[in-house]
Amino acid sequence: TAREALAAARAASVELRSLSLAPEIAAARGLLASGGIEADVATGHREPLGRAGALLAVVLREAVTDVVRRGTARHCEITTAEDGGLLTLRVVNDGVRTSEQGAHALEGPAARIAAAGGRLRTGLEPDGRFAVEASVRVPEDRPVAEATAERRLAVGLLAATVAVMVVKGLLQVPPRDLPVAVPCFLAMAVVLRWTRPRGRDRLPLLAVQAVATFVPLFVLHQPWGTLPGFLVGSLFVLLPVRVAAALGALALVLTGAAVRGDGMVVNTLVSVPVTALVVYGLLRLARLADELRDAAAARARAAVVQERLRAARDLHDLLGHGLAAILVKGELARRLADRDPDRAAREFADMVAMARRARADMAAVTGTAPHLEFGPELESALGVLAAAGIETTVHREGDPPADAEPVLAIVLREAVTNVLRHSSAKHVDIKVTADALTIENDGVSGDVTPPGSGLGNLSTRLAAIEADLETSRTPTAFRLTASLPRRP
Repeated sequence: TAREALAAARAASVELRSLSLAPEIAAARGLLASGGIEADVATGHREPLGRAGALLAVVLREAVTDVVRRGTARHCEITTAEDGGLLTLRVVNDGVRTSEQGAHALEGPAARIAAAGGRLRTGLEPDGRFAVEASVRVPEDRPVAEATAERRLAVGLLAATVAVMVVKGLLQVPPRDLPVAVPCFLAMAVVLRWTRPRGRDRLPLLAVQAVATFVPLFVLHQPWGTLPGFLVGSLFVLLPVRVAAALGALALVLTGAAVRGDGMVVNTLVSVPVTALVVYGLLRLARLADELRDAAAARARAAVVQERLRAARDLHDLLGHGLAAILVKGELARRLADRDPDRAAREFADMVAMARRARADMAAVTGTAPHLEFGPELESALGVLAAAGIETTVHREGDPPADAEPVLAIVLREAVTNVLRHSSAKHVDIKVTADALTIENDGVSGDVTPPGSGLGNLSTRLAAIEADLETSRTPTAFRLTASLPRRP
């Protein structure tokens, strides 16, 4: 049935959108704006988020809805952060006086967060504002990318350099000194660890490398002066430049002191910087190869997320509206079947036309449909509103630019769908100008409902053409305005 198809389309849209927190943040911003609340948003997470995003989206909806419902806040901050796989959402507002008041609305989300192993905290900040903080771990389910040819080359050259130095050193060691020399040379392989990003083992392993570097020089008194070059090159990769430079200079001094008397001081002090440059270059090459690979993988993930979000927006905005309109027409035709068969037949004919349009809209989800036109969409909206018994007034004071028509058509669809679903409107006023579209209805209820995906989707679509979405409420009306950038 149309009702079941509509429910399935909305469920699919929600499932796709749960991969990202961005649409929910946009919807929350729109709801706060409609309540006259200033919103500051700062995001510091990576997409996609999967289940973690869906959980935090619930917290965000309930927290923002409670802020608007109370109507006492003037400012609200929404921030996200991701650190070590832990995703944190904070919603802070200045409209709650006691901790108990704000915590009551989040009892349901708190249970879901706890069941997922996360944590939700609420309470008053030192400055008197009420804060909601939810943290949940993002599972690391991304496949590990294969090493690039550049990385394999850098690591291979570095490993070969270390191997040559080890063999050279062992050939110079008397058999009686092997118990000391062998562990030191093997420890030099720790330099290969620095081709990977930093970890908690950085300082201990760096200390091991330093010991393995200077023990042969001071204990065995052998002229292996190039070994400190590996340490100095590692220092410049792992530490700030000033710290690395100071420690590198100290390493040179210690090296000169260790080889004093062997007649190789000058040769050693030249070999150390040269070796350090080679080691530093190979380590940086390996790391840059990893960074480029990760950047390419991040761009690919972002492209996947954007495509999924586009499919979710199209399912909600295009197919969802068509099915809702078919449902309204069907209900009307069913009621008129006995009383006015002729009009019922016309309504059924409209349903067939809408079904054809819904099939065409389905092609838009795959990106193969033609652009929507604002004129036909306006006529369709008038027909749907009339079928629902809602009086409509249209004021046309200009025509929007052709490249903005597809987005404005979707704005109109969403506004009409929201009137049918969420209001008890008796009259809708539509105003069209060359740089704006305004839809106002008189069906405002006293309740504030959690933000759906519609406003977030519209904000995203309008932002793509540098346009803005504004919403406002009065005791008797709700207004939605899409403002296009002014053109010369």
